Amino acid sequence: MLFCEDCSKTLDKDTTSGVVKMKCPCGRIYDGTPEDTLIMQSFNPSEGRGGVQESIAFAPFDRVNQRVDTECKECKSKYMTQVVNDRIACLVCGRCGTIYKMTDF
Repeated sequence: MLFCEDCSKTLDKDTTSGVVKMKCPCGRIYDGTPEDTLIMQSFNPSEGRGGVQESIAFAPFDRVNQRVDTECKECKSKYMTQVVNDRIACLVCGRCGTIYKMTDF
């Protein structure tokens, strides 16, 4: 994060001209550096965005996953969705949302 030399406020990145400029609310403009073109990004699996748990929860609604002819023990739905990735293999019921390990059947 960069700060204005005059007023110490945070500088905003401006790329509307095709060149990176750093603008201060006080009106001062600084030339950007190559490092200013980088985009800050972070991933924390505990935030609940993305990750294995979310992909499992939405698996019945994703057409990529295979539907299998296996009855859900909870709601007796005839079909379940099979989810297989590098960490887990499970079945998810599209009706009640119950998740079963492959070893449960």
